[in-house]
Amino acid sequence: MVDTLEWLQSKVKSMKICENPQCSELSKHFFRVYNNDRYCCRGCGVKAKALRQAKRVVESEKPAKDFKKPVEVRRNMSAGATKRWEKYRAKTGIPKYGTLVKKAR
Repeated sequence: MVDTLEWLQSKVKSMKICENPQCSELSKHFFRVYNNDRYCCRGCGVKAKALRQAKRVVESEKPAKDFKKPVEVRRNMSAGATKRWEKYRAKTGIPKYGTLVKKAR
């Protein structure tokens, strides 16, 4: 009994709760083997993946949101950002496309 409690105490940090919202209450707790383990079993992982996929499908069927700012304002914002990037590139010597070229001193 003492050995079992010592083993359990050493593994407490690796005990997790299954992240599948539809997981059964009895097997919700598990000891993770890898750091990225999120589900108590392969079945829960498959169910959670299906839920995420269904949620993506529902989100993709929603109509696109309307822009809050008028077209001219967005165009001016884009032009301003382009000018700022041009100034930054000129200052640092970074080309618009391609690899980094160090500035000669």
